[in-house]
Amino acid sequence: MGNVTEFARISNRYVRLSGKAGEALTAQVEIVPVQPFKIVEVSTQPGEHIKVRWETYSKGTPPSYRLVIENSAKTAAKYLEKITIKTDSELHPVFVITVQGLIE
Repeated sequence: MGNVTEFARISNRYVRLSGKAGEALTAQVEIVPVQPFKIVEVSTQPGEHIKVRWETYSKGTPPSYRLVIENSAKTAAKYLEKITIKTDSELHPVFVITVQGLIE
């Protein structure tokens, strides 16, 4: 078997947002590249119940990133969404974060 090389340290590949409808529910995921890459696009599927933004929080080489995930459901809902992160890496061009919402 071959060696597995760590691509990035990701604080959480699975996020749960739970609480009452109308409450501000957010979570953060930190992404620290081990192999050099830049995030070039972040999208959500289906994108009905969450909003996500990403920011660079370390100016190191390579930079580190933070995803801020926010519940946008205004009424009670249970949902499962995914955040797709596209990178400029040929070795690992895409990875996914799963988001589960339990809104009462």
